[in-house]
Amino acid sequence: MWTNVLPVHLGVMGNPAWNFMGSLFVATLLTVPGALLLARFVGKPRIPWWLIVFLSVLMGWGSTIGASFCKTKALSTEIKAYEARGEQIPEALLETWASDAHAMGALFLGWALASCILCPWILLYGLTQGLRNAYRKSKERAP
Repeated sequence: MWTNVLPVHLGVMGNPAWNFMGSLFVATLLTVPGALLLARFVGKPRIPWWLIVFLSVLMGWGSTIGASFCKTKALSTEIKAYEARGEQIPEALLETWASDAHAMGALFLGWALASCILCPWILLYGLTQGLRNAYRKSKERAP
């Protein structure tokens, strides 16, 4: 059953505009925490931690909901294309479209996904900050 649904999830079919928008939402979900932490790393740490966490989770949650919306619209467009051609709509496509599991998951657990994506970025930030501090200390000790 999942092999029939997989091409729809990967965006092989459907409206390319909705697939592109969904990809932009996913890219935003993955890169916003890194961009905020990079801004804190490069300049003086003027951005407080609570603001970085809040913005990362909020924008990630919104991006998750947006990607879910784009997926639903792409599926609707594909179903309308089948209807316009007079072809029978595949069962897997109808089941995927009728199920609101991805929308409910995005709505109620999008913040958790955004938090999980933020964690590796914070670890990378901590590692680079530690290396920078070690380099500064070794430079101060050198005569």
